[in-house]
Amino acid sequence: SGTQILEVKSSSEGSNGCDWATILNPYLSSCGVTIDTGSSPTAPPTSSPIQTTTRDPAYECVSETEWVANNNVGFTYAVAGTGCTASGDPHWRTFGNVAHQFQGRDNRQYLYMRRCHQKPIAAMPFELLAKHLEWVVNGVHVIEYVTLKLYDGDDYDTPYLVHIRSALNTPFFCAYPAALAGSTIPDRQHVDEALCAQSQYAIAAGVSTLVGTTGRFLITYTQTSSSRVDVTLTVDSECELKFYLQGHGSGVRVHHALYIHPPPCFRCFTCGLCGSFDALPNKITTCNGGAVPVVNSYGAFAYDPDGNTYDAEYCCDPKDPACPKRRRLIGDGEGEIYHPDMGEFVPATGCSETFAATTSDACAAARTAANDCCVSLGDDGATCDGFVDECSLDACVFVTLDGDAALLDEYVDELFTSKVDALCVINDELIAEGGSAILDPVLLEVDEEAHAAVVEVEGDPFASVCSADSSISTFDWDALMSGAAVEQPQVVSFNMNVDESDLSLNIEVALTYEGRSSADSNGAVYGTTYVLDFEDFDAHANSIFEPGTCQNRNAGDFSGDFDTFWEYSLNPADDVGTASYLAYPPPGDLWSVSMASDNECGAVVYTGKFTWNDLVACQDYTSTTDYVTTADDDDVTGKISLQGTFYVNVVSPFASTG
Repeated sequence: SGTQILEVKSSSEGSNGCDWATILNPYLSSCGVTIDTGSSPTAPPTSSPIQTTTRDPAYECVSETEWVANNNVGFTYAVAGTGCTASGDPHWRTFGNVAHQFQGRDNRQYLYMRRCHQKPIAAMPFELLAKHLEWVVNGVHVIEYVTLKLYDGDDYDTPYLVHIRSALNTPFFCAYPAALAGSTIPDRQHVDEALCAQSQYAIAAGVSTLVGTTGRFLITYTQTSSSRVDVTLTVDSECELKFYLQGHGSGVRVHHALYIHPPPCFRCFTCGLCGSFDALPNKITTCNGGAVPVVNSYGAFAYDPDGNTYDAEYCCDPKDPACPKRRRLIGDGEGEIYHPDMGEFVPATGCSETFAATTSDACAAARTAANDCCVSLGDDGATCDGFVDECSLDACVFVTLDGDAALLDEYVDELFTSKVDALCVINDELIAEGGSAILDPVLLEVDEEAHAAVVEVEGDPFASVCSADSSISTFDWDALMSGAAVEQPQVVSFNMNVDESDLSLNIEVALTYEGRSSADSNGAVYGTTYVLDFEDFDAHANSIFEPGTCQNRNAGDFSGDFDTFWEYSLNPADDVGTASYLAYPPPGDLWSVSMASDNECGAVVYTGKFTWNDLVACQDYTSTTDYVTTADDDDVTGKISLQGTFYVNVVSPFASTG
C-alpha cells in the first residue's frame, strides 16, 4: 500500500517544533521522520510544512447576502444554520435546526454529510457516515461508529477511510486506504477491524495526523472522557469540520450522541441526513437532487423508488469504482420493490415504569440547570425543551436495558447536557464576536431578496441542469401499450440524407430524454434506453447486452452485472455517452450523442454517419444475419440498390435474464 509506520520526532528549536505524532505520509512532515520500511531509514526534507495544500479560491463559500458584495463570485448558502445532532434512537436536529426522526436499518451505514448532487468533489472531498445498529430487539437504533471517507485527490480512485468508535472498552480510531479493506467487509466502507488493529493504521489522541498522500487531510482528536472523543478534520490547511462522538457509558460498543458543528467552508456544498444550509430547511435534499419533506415522526422519509435516500450503499456516484451495485431487490409476496429505507419505523420501547418518572424528572432537572444557556440560544428554550422529550424516552430505555438506576445521571448528561453545552459553546463564541445567538430565527430564515438575486444570476457553475427527477420525462408501459393518451417517448426531430461526396448515409434523430419507466403497478423503477439500429429490437429474441454492429452502443459496455446500472444523469450535458450511465451509453464508432441544449433536459440527439461499406456490414451480434441488403436495380442497368429500414426502439431492460 505504500503506507508505513512513521515516527515524527519532537524538535526543541524555534517555533516549528512538533509533538509526537503518527502520520500516514512520509513526505509532508516539518520534523525529522524515521520511516520503518524494514530497510535503511530515510528522512524527507524537513522544510516542508505539515499540511501543504490550500483551499482553491474557486470554491469560496459565502452567504447569499455577501455574494453580491463578492461580485457574484463563489458558491452560496442561504442560512447560517446551527449544529447537527443525532442522539438516542436517534433523534435528529438538522443544520437548519429542524427536528426529525430516522432510525435506518440494522448494520447499515448512512450519510450524515455528503456533497450535494452535482457539487464538485474538490470543493468537499469527504463524506461523514455513521453505522446504525439495532441494539436490542425493541426498536432502539443507535450509532455504532462514525466513518470519514476522504477523497485524497479530485477523483474517486484514492479514498481513505477513517473509523471512529469512542465507546468505553471497545474504542478504535484508525485510517487506511479503502482498497485495503477485506473482501468480506460490506461495501468496503464498513470498518475492517483487522486493519484497525494494526499499529501502522492507528491514530493517536492528542496529536495531529496526516491521512493520505496529498496532504489535504489533517486529523486531530481529544479523548475528553473515557467514552467521548472530540474530532477536528482540517482540509487544505484552513477548512475545519468539528464533531464529537459520545459513547455509551456502560462499556458497550454503541453511542448516545453525535454532534457536528456547522462547517464554515462547506455550508455551500453539504447535504445528507443532517440537511443543508440552502433555502429549503424543511426538506432533505436527496442524492440525485430531489427533496423529501422533513417530518418529526418515525418513518419520516417516504419510499424513494430511485434509491436516492442516504443509505451509503445506494447513495453513491456510479462513476465511483467503489460504488456498490445500486440494486433494487424484489421483495417477498406481491413483488414489491424493496429498498432499505422502507418498512415500519417505531419509537423505542422498553422504558420500564420503574424508571419512567425518575428519568423524566432527571431530564427536567437538567433542563432547569441549563436554563440560562437554553434561553441565550435565541429560541426561547424551544430546542432544549425538545431535547428533554428525547432524553426522557432514551435515557429510560437505556437504564431499563442496563437495569441500573445508578447510570441515570450519566445518561442524562450524555443525552441532554452534552448537546446543550456544545450549542452554548458555539453560541458564546458567536455573541462574543458581535453576532446573533446561534438559534436566532434570523439565522435560520432565508433572505428572500438575496436568494432571488442569486437564483436570477445563477452564479453556481456546477448547478444541475435538471432541478430534480421531476424534470425528467417518464412513462408507463401498460398505458403506452393500451393506446391511452399518455406521456410517452417522442421523436422530437428526424433527418436522414445521403452525402453524395462520400456516398454516406447521415442520420440525426432527437428524442425525449427519458428517465425511468413503470409497469405492472410497480412505480417508475425500470431503466429506459433507446436502441437505434437497422433492425427492430425483439424483446423475446434479442439481448440488450449483445448489440448489432451498427447499433448505438458497444458490447464492451456490459461487463459484469450490467442490469443494475440503468442510470440516467441529472447533468446529461456532461454525462450522456459515458459508461457510468448505461441508459445513454458510449454510442460506438458510428454514432455520436449529445444533448440538444446544454442547459435543459428535454432532448437527446444521436447522430450517425454510415458509408456504403458500413451499411453492407451491418449485422447482428453473432454476425450471422445481415440487416441491409444489396441487389441489382431492375430499372437501371449497372445500378446497385442498397435497402434497409432504420428503427428507433425504446427498451426497458428489466434484468439480464428477463
